[in-house]
Amino acid sequence: MPLSKSLLSTLHTFQRMRGAIGSTTPIKLASQFSRSNRNINLLAFSLLAGLELALAIYLAASHRIPNGHDTLQEFMMRYYFLNSAVTTGDIPLWMPYMTHGTLANWWYFIQGGLLQNIAVAVGSLAKFIDFLDIYYLQAWLEQFILLLGTWLLSQRLYHTLSARVFVAIAVLASTIWFNQIWLNLRLIYAIPLILFLLDTYVYSGSFRHLLGAT
Repeated sequence: MPLSKSLLSTLHTFQRMRGAIGSTTPIKLASQFSRSNRNINLLAFSLLAGLELALAIYLAASHRIPNGHDTLQEFMMRYYFLNSAVTTGDIPLWMPYMTHGTLANWWYFIQGGLLQNIAVAVGSLAKFIDFLDIYYLQAWLEQFILLLGTWLLSQRLYHTLSARVFVAIAVLASTIWFNQIWLNLRLIYAIPLILFLLDTYVYSGSFRHLLGAT
């Protein structure tokens, strides 16, 4: 009889644990914590984003260009396509000075970015904007998305502001893109935001978060 009571008590405890895990109580607690400290969280996030923006402004204002490896190759390709759109109004389909001539479609695809594509689309209007401003603003935008996804995911996983700040600084400081922008930034900057959206979809069942992750 004592064994049966003990087993029954264990089953009830397990059911209560399942209910706690399956419910949205942890999310509600985290959101309540975030609301009570919203101003401090917003200030910390804005400070980190502002530091990254200040670095981008400094690089553009000092007219610095990448000094090698993949980042320099991407920099030159972006200038090639944007310069052609500004001067001729067309997107080049052929690159005559690469490997004795090659199709430009693949290179246009891998060098593209949100601001770069907009600048190429507007063509001659982009001639009034310094190319370095466009380039470094695009790099900052990708870092901002990386920071945003990391911060939102940290809010889901950690309840203390110090933990969120530590994780965000660790992610941003270890993303050294000045020589290897494709491997160290371009391939990973959206991953934290995608994970946050998928995690939100799993808990809330909101298909708009699933759509955003895709």
